Amino acid sequence: MGESHLLDHGSAGVLRCLARARGAIVLKEELLAAGWPGRVVSENSLNKSISRIRHLLGDADGELLCTSHGHGYRLALSDIVERLPIPATATGTDPAIAHAQVPAGPSPTTRTRLRRLVWAGIGSTALAALVAIALIFSGTLRPDAATAHLAVATMASPARPAANPDGVVLPSIAVLPFADLSEAHDQGYFSDGLAEEILDRLAKVPQLHVASRTSAFVFRGVPSSVAEIGQKLGVSSVLEGSVRKSGDRVRITVQLIQVSDGFHLWSETYDRTLTEVFAVQDDISRSVVDALQLHLPPGQLIAMNRRSTSSAAAFNQYLLARQLRQGGNPDGDRRAIAAYQRAITLDPNFSTALAELGMLLGGDALWADSPGEVTAGKTRSLELLSRAIVLEPGNTAYLTTRADVLSSTMHDWAGAQRDLATASRLLGVPDVRLLIQQSRLQAMLGNVGQAITIDRRAVALDPSAVTPLGMLGYHLAVAGQYDEAREILLRALRLAPADDHNTYYLGLTEL
Repeated sequence: MGESHLLDHGSAGVLRCLARARGAIVLKEELLAAGWPGRVVSENSLNKSISRIRHLLGDADGELLCTSHGHGYRLALSDIVERLPIPATATGTDPAIAHAQVPAGPSPTTRTRLRRLVWAGIGSTALAALVAIALIFSGTLRPDAATAHLAVATMASPARPAANPDGVVLPSIAVLPFADLSEAHDQGYFSDGLAEEILDRLAKVPQLHVASRTSAFVFRGVPSSVAEIGQKLGVSSVLEGSVRKSGDRVRITVQLIQVSDGFHLWSETYDRTLTEVFAVQDDISRSVVDALQLHLPPGQLIAMNRRSTSSAAAFNQYLLARQLRQGGNPDGDRRAIAAYQRAITLDPNFSTALAELGMLLGGDALWADSPGEVTAGKTRSLELLSRAIVLEPGNTAYLTTRADVLSSTMHDWAGAQRDLATASRLLGVPDVRLLIQQSRLQAMLGNVGQAITIDRRAVALDPSAVTPLGMLGYHLAVAGQYDEAREILLRALRLAPADDHNTYYLGLTEL
């Protein structure tokens, strides 16, 4: 038999609305209300649903699902079917319904196409949809009853499906680094920063599995198809984009692609001023959630789009600081510290900049020139992190960061454990970053076996994330399990050949 084509909730609602209209034109506003009742979605969502329905009907030329330009769409029911002798076993529906008579009169081309669809076995889902449309039109079946005969399902599942603690498979996504298309190609910090911000927002949605930045950004500049990326990261969709920044204008193009078939679930281009970049981030995040058919309560929507500054200038300095610190060298750190400080001067309540500057200063203090400077750096680090936590007490990332500073630079094991316990309670679900910090703390306390157990959980949660692999390899080496340590660290280096941490850990293992 052939391939089944499943409809999502929005497309099923649109199809029902078109069928009820019995061949009349349905306005776009009515279709949006039918597909996404009580929700605000863009017209692009409707366009994608129309595309999916046409794909289901084998109607690439729009002969059956016709566009009324400037108005809406109509379903040409009189052309859909003549009489389809559909066996009950083909539809999986009630025999009385499956053998119902439907109107006559299709063109030879349409009749041939539909018979080919039925007898080639396009799948019970598509066939049930066709039967339901025909029965509504003929009056045999009430529109409300037809709902039971329209298959409604989520889009394709990932190659390695992620599940929540109850075993429910979650939709999954990887956010790739956005391409810098600026004329001078000097806005990489800005394009990367936008992608990271959207990734961070989506990661706040518990109903969605998001590949880590470390995993997704490995594909920067690497020629790979969406199918290859999806298979390697175990995700069902990929978000990619580009940024062209010139003066105070920015043009952002994004597209959400389904891994299973390469279809675009959603795409959009934004031509805005820099002061509107926050609204663009909000719209992209919401549109991705809509395209993946996730229904978020108001509280989750607010949490997803919460931002810690409204200053575009402060945000720009923050993005610059994030890129500078990724160099992992003293000069980059010094320049990043200066950029973070400029961001905080522009917005003293910019909690994310406060937290990240605190983390950077805490690590930088380890390399200070005197014990007094070390102490001052650690103290300043904790002050900044605590200010950020006061501004956003429920932010688990800030708590995890402060725990890292407390354990790594202050050796306050009890304080670190309190922060990690609070973060774990607030999250309620496993989190790779939190697991990494819990593993490090256990290793510092001498509980290497427990650290390895936590590392394995983190690797299982995100198999392509480099940091958990590196931590697992290091702790296996500490435990004397050299063969497995070598295997794990080589795997991490294949994912990120330039990662000097894992090169160092591998050297220790060999030594």
